Amino acid sequence: FPVNEEQFPDIVGRVQGESSSGKRYVSKSSHELLAGYAHTPKEYHDAYYATDPFFLAQDDPGKGQEQCAILQPPPVSKLWVIMGVNLPTEVSYFYKVDKRGKEKERLVLDPGADKLSNKKDGKLNPRGLQISGGMAFETKSTYQPTVRANKSGDGTVPYCSLNYAQKWKEMAAEQNIPLDVKVIELPGLEHRAMLQEERCLMAILEFICSKTV
Repeated sequence: FPVNEEQFPDIVGRVQGESSSGKRYVSKSSHELLAGYAHTPKEYHDAYYATDPFFLAQDDPGKGQEQCAILQPPPVSKLWVIMGVNLPTEVSYFYKVDKRGKEKERLVLDPGADKLSNKKDGKLNPRGLQISGGMAFETKSTYQPTVRANKSGDGTVPYCSLNYAQKWKEMAAEQNIPLDVKVIELPGLEHRAMLQEERCLMAILEFICSKTV
């Protein structure tokens, strides 16, 4: 699940059917979803991930998620990123509460939210995301606040995660860390299939092979 949800183009989850909200959707972070409906994964998260000093542990929780080790610039001098972009990519989910007995509730995707697809709604779909089967997808026309441009991910990883190296570049400059960041975006290339594409292979060769004079 997202470590820094503020980078995403929309809220990660919305839930309909809770006793306190009825038919109204309520925005939920991934942590709130785990705490409310996935107790075992939440226990694993708290026991193994949240306390790992090389991953999510925070010395001062009041400073926010960006101090987590996993979000710090990597200890390398060169960071070269080649990524596919502008494919529909999952970034948000609409759920409804499925009640099985009085004490057991679970979440299921809500296809009723599909009626909001590609329609901008200030509360429910502010970016006008494409919605199918209760899953909301960013597309090449989705505004990305991190770069102030319309883009989307590679069909698997959201754009804000793929492009986090740019955030590291900014952090490195602020902290006087010698980090050379170069990013190549390849429109239309999928997360795994891109490794078979000539454009991707040529980008790799350009990075690792010095040009003759």
